[in-house]
Amino acid sequence: MKLRFNRIFSNTSAAVFLAMMLVFTSGCSKLSAETPVKKVKTLAVQKVDMAQSEAYAGKLKAAQEILISSKLSGKVAAVKYEIGDTVKKGDLLFSLDNNEIKAQQLQSQSSLGQAQANLSYTRDFATSSQKLEAKQKFESAKLQFNDAKNLLDRYKTLYESGAVSKKQMEDVEMGFNNAKLNLDRANESLKILESSGAPQSVSLSEAQLGSAKAAVELSNLQLDNSEIKSPIDGVVSMKNIDAGEMISAGAPAFAVVDNSYMEAELEVPAKTALQVRKGDTVDVRINLLALEKKGEIFAISPAADAKSGLYTVKIRLGNEHQTLKQGLIAEISFNLAKKSGVLTVPNQAILVEDGVEYVFINEKGVARKKAIKTGISDEKFTEVLDSISEGAEIVIEGQSFLNDGDKIKV
Repeated sequence: MKLRFNRIFSNTSAAVFLAMMLVFTSGCSKLSAETPVKKVKTLAVQKVDMAQSEAYAGKLKAAQEILISSKLSGKVAAVKYEIGDTVKKGDLLFSLDNNEIKAQQLQSQSSLGQAQANLSYTRDFATSSQKLEAKQKFESAKLQFNDAKNLLDRYKTLYESGAVSKKQMEDVEMGFNNAKLNLDRANESLKILESSGAPQSVSLSEAQLGSAKAAVELSNLQLDNSEIKSPIDGVVSMKNIDAGEMISAGAPAFAVVDNSYMEAELEVPAKTALQVRKGDTVDVRINLLALEKKGEIFAISPAADAKSGLYTVKIRLGNEHQTLKQGLIAEISFNLAKKSGVLTVPNQAILVEDGVEYVFINEKGVARKKAIKTGISDEKFTEVLDSISEGAEIVIEGQSFLNDGDKIKV
């Protein structure tokens, strides 16, 4: 009996095990037949205001940098500023030894005084002497005229009585006419001298006075040129001289930069150059300083560079706190297009296959592949022109592993 019981138990156990195996196998077959669910992240399509921008890199430089040199050669007497010092327009940067120039100035001023005195004396003397001479000539001509007139009156009487010939009468008349002409000339000369007061005899003295004045002006100019001043407000960026050394005229001695505002020069393609205007505001970022500022376009080249085909655009930005330095790299963003209330999707949601852009949409837990046409874009979003409606759920994470029709879980 015991042996049978064991057999019966063994047969029963085998039957139960077989049944369990059938159930397990059947469950596994069902699981393997089901499509796996993929986890994703979505974001609803929304309408926003957006602007398309393009960024270019440019190197900053000071708005104005002036090299300063001396107009004179000579020995440097003093240097007033060093590199990095702030200067104002008109501040004395350095000076030359001007003792010789001062001596020349004193000499030219003395010569000027002598020329002025000489002219005054010459003018007074010439005027009085010439007037006296003219008066004497006038009085003499007047006497001759009176004598000729008296003679003419007598001859008229004699001619009428036949005591003198016609030829004698004509000679006396001619003498009278000449005497009258001389009297008129003497009278005119006297009137001119009395009214003008500037006789030609002083021309030489006036020329000497002019030369003396020019010498004084030249010495004054050289004295001014011996002191070299800053032509602008700014900061000393270069100093190439020291006190006591000799310098040549025209050799660069100082450089002063006006860094109250900075400039950046960029080269952009024609598409960008045609969309920007002088006076437009641009966004500027200096990554090294983690600084963002606004700039302004102040110049756009009217023609492309012959070699590169690019257009030059110049940007100006303020530097009120002297934070910006020459040589820093700036990233300049141009706002090229603006639209209001456009449908957008995140940039990372867009995939490309065979040149066609597409996204995946969550339709009740199923991923649907949707081709799209795009418009403007910025750093985060891209405009969608058709195919998608506002509120549609766009897959923004996990889309790279999806196929059309895959089951998804948000």
